Amino acid sequence: MPVLPHRICLPAGLLFCCLFFALPVQTGVAQVTLPGEGTLTAEELIAKANAAFASGDFEAAEAFFLAFERDYGEEEEVRDILEKNNALIALCKITNGRAAEAGPYIEKALQDPELPRDIREELTFWDAIQKLQAGAYRDAQEVLGGFFQQTDFTFARRLEALTLFGTCYMLEGYHKTAAEFFAHQIPNLRKVKAGESYASRAVVLEMMAKLESEQFAEALELLKREYPNLGQITQVVSFQTLALQLGSHFMDNGDYYSAIACLQRIWPKARLLKHQNEKLASLIEIRDSLEGDLKRQSALFQIEGTIKRVQRELENFEKIENFDAALRLRLAMAFQSLERYREAALIMEDMLQRMETSPVVESASLAVIQCWSQLERWPRALQASENYLQAFGDEVGNRNLPRVLFMQADAMMQLQMNGDAESVFHHIAKTFPDHTLASKAIFMKGFCQLQQDKNEEAVQTFDEVLAVDPKSSIGQDAFYWKANAMSFAQRYEEAFQLMDEYLENYQGAGIKYESEAVFRKAYCTFCLADYPAAISELRQFLVDYGPGAKDRDEAQLLLGDALLGEGEADAGIAAYEAINPASTRFYEDGYFKIGKAYKLLEEIPTMRQHYQTFLQEYPESKRMPEAVYWIGWTYVHSDQLEKAKKVYWDTINQHGNDPALFAIEELLMALPKVYKRQGPDGVGELTRSLQSLYIQADREKKSTLAVRALWADAMLKEQRDKINEASAILVRLATLIDPEIHNPQIVADAADALTEKGDLERAEKLYKDLRKWNPVSFHKARSYKGLGIIAEKQGETKEAIRYYRQYEKEAASSTDLADVVLKRIKLELESGGRESLQQDLEGLLENPVASTKHKAEALFLIGEMLAQEGEYEKATAYYERVYVVYGKYRALVAKSYFRRGGLLEKLGNQTGAYEVYAELANREDLKEFRESTLGRRKADELKEFAPQIEESETGKETP
Repeated sequence: MPVLPHRICLPAGLLFCCLFFALPVQTGVAQVTLPGEGTLTAEELIAKANAAFASGDFEAAEAFFLAFERDYGEEEEVRDILEKNNALIALCKITNGRAAEAGPYIEKALQDPELPRDIREELTFWDAIQKLQAGAYRDAQEVLGGFFQQTDFTFARRLEALTLFGTCYMLEGYHKTAAEFFAHQIPNLRKVKAGESYASRAVVLEMMAKLESEQFAEALELLKREYPNLGQITQVVSFQTLALQLGSHFMDNGDYYSAIACLQRIWPKARLLKHQNEKLASLIEIRDSLEGDLKRQSALFQIEGTIKRVQRELENFEKIENFDAALRLRLAMAFQSLERYREAALIMEDMLQRMETSPVVESASLAVIQCWSQLERWPRALQASENYLQAFGDEVGNRNLPRVLFMQADAMMQLQMNGDAESVFHHIAKTFPDHTLASKAIFMKGFCQLQQDKNEEAVQTFDEVLAVDPKSSIGQDAFYWKANAMSFAQRYEEAFQLMDEYLENYQGAGIKYESEAVFRKAYCTFCLADYPAAISELRQFLVDYGPGAKDRDEAQLLLGDALLGEGEADAGIAAYEAINPASTRFYEDGYFKIGKAYKLLEEIPTMRQHYQTFLQEYPESKRMPEAVYWIGWTYVHSDQLEKAKKVYWDTINQHGNDPALFAIEELLMALPKVYKRQGPDGVGELTRSLQSLYIQADREKKSTLAVRALWADAMLKEQRDKINEASAILVRLATLIDPEIHNPQIVADAADALTEKGDLERAEKLYKDLRKWNPVSFHKARSYKGLGIIAEKQGETKEAIRYYRQYEKEAASSTDLADVVLKRIKLELESGGRESLQQDLEGLLENPVASTKHKAEALFLIGEMLAQEGEYEKATAYYERVYVVYGKYRALVAKSYFRRGGLLEKLGNQTGAYEVYAELANREDLKEFRESTLGRRKADELKEFAPQIEESETGKETP
């Protein structure tokens, strides 16, 4: 899991700014030039001051009032005027943005008992503000409290005073008291129409106070309570930022459920900005309507304060980088910490689709891979790793890159993409040799090689690990699996010895695979066909390691096989019966081997009862149709054909629409054998039954049964050499199958038919879907052959060669292997390749599943390669083997004759060349080929070199 900060770095002051009522900040004395300065009388100054004040020219009014005070303030007869002017000067300073200078004038003005109510309200409020600004919070609260009690003051201004009263608690550091105050006042504020905006502001202040007083649980309850009202909160950015801070606290302290509750209630940045800007525009509109109205200056200052708070919050909020990404990542990390990996992965995937590349996105991309890996959703883990590498794989110094590559390779392994995984593990070890994962990557490379049956390569790879540190944990793993690799390579004696060495080298408390190694020794003995020794070793293993041994059930299975191999049928069956039913794979293998034992013993009724019991006890088994197959076989063996047909059809009709029961296809393939034994009309009856089955299944919307019925009909037509009709059905079938659920054999057959038809795009999709949904199926290998053919037809030689090689790795025992090998070799020869191709062709000659035609082609290609390399004499031997051993392949034989004759000419053996050409020309079965005509011409040209032999020997090769 990546180490990530749970906090977003907030610009200084973003949260604190919501505490203050915005005050005018202009300073300095009014700079107004007075006409006739120093010459105006007291009456003239007062008149001009009052006129300017009345007209809203507060700069001039303040200047005239201050000039009057300066010039005539010492005269006793104007003292009453001076006292009345205090309020007006204070109002001017406040209005002109010099509220800090207004304090003394406010104090004097408020002593006037005849001060008008509206001016007393204004100045009392500003008296509180002055004290608050000076840090005299108790004095400010006293004024604000008194202000709120004045019922003749403006109601909205009284609510402002109430809000500031609570704010003073926070400024003094009494956050818990402030939280309690606001919690008590919010319901009261919401009871009155004018109080909603103040309630909105109080909610923000209460949240801040709860966080500052560490009342985190109470803050969460506040967030839950107010979340439905977010649309009414004016300072929504502040409130949501505080919610993020609260969620970060819970993340830091491991309270992931509470963190999720917070983080899920935070809006995306765009929505927050849209809402906040709409609120700001509304506030500005109200402010504009108040400007110029002298009687509403207090309301104007109030709205100005809110506007400045919101503007400052917006400015600071927009500075937060990757807000949405960080928010979503933290929410996902909370789910991940609770091991709710699916929710975490889905959140992050959604986030990554909409976010620009950033460090937060990089961390999220890494976490997505981890989550899908934890859930063993390997296709999604692989895709996530590929997405990460595409976005961040080229970044120099990316310390997460080896880990991501390792997770990518792990996902590939789980998806049976072992060749690709091997390449990635090799890349990790080579590119990051000093990384802590390097040794493990080498080991996993060897493990991938085992999965691909590259056992000899795996032995060498495990040796690489052992050369570094054989005593380490990974070294012990390498030693054990090296012995296994030798076993898989059928080097059983060496594997047995190595397992002995493993047990000796690592004996003690730290040994990992003691029982497994002992079992593998017995396994090697069994594979060496030393059944008496194997029986002894397996029995000793079962005694020494008891019912809890990891390999106990496989040991019982092998013991049964060994006992049957020694003719001890009853003891073998008893060994199979001892397999634990909970070990489904080995138990079912043992059960079906017991059935085969009864078959070998020709105890047919017992065999039938055995499989009928399986159906009764394990009706939900995936091998249920296989048991039905053998029950039907017993009826066919006893010539009870109607019973065989009934048991097969009953199962097909009842379970044929279940796509998970792949063995249903075996029942469908068994039917032709039954119907053919009925006589000439049997196959026709079966054809009609399959067509009726399809019609009924299609009518009843049983899609899988319909697919199976069509496929079985196609297979039956293939058996009757109606290839075109079968192909047409399979092409039609391609539109009906679902590769995710249907038998991969059907998918592969349909894809092959599309390929033959030339519908390469649809065929390619089917092949790729087959690989995707059936990573461990044998038929997956067929997709590589098909994809290779498609690539070859499209002129993509390198891709075709790659696919053919993959097929060779995964289908080593296939009857199609020789065909694919030849296709691949021909392509490599055409593209200039030579390395190891002769060895591949020689191997084909030794392959028991290769047909004689394939072997003839292999011999011819070896001759061609040797001829191109100038090895003429060696090449002639291979051409000769073609027409001596494989004479029925006439086109190839004609070419081989002609090629051999040409090489003998180049070697200066004109007599030998003449004999080859003459033999070619005289073979009646080759007359139709162009080489026969050419051979006659060449024989005529070389007639002088004809050996002097009896006519009866003409055409025979001279030794």
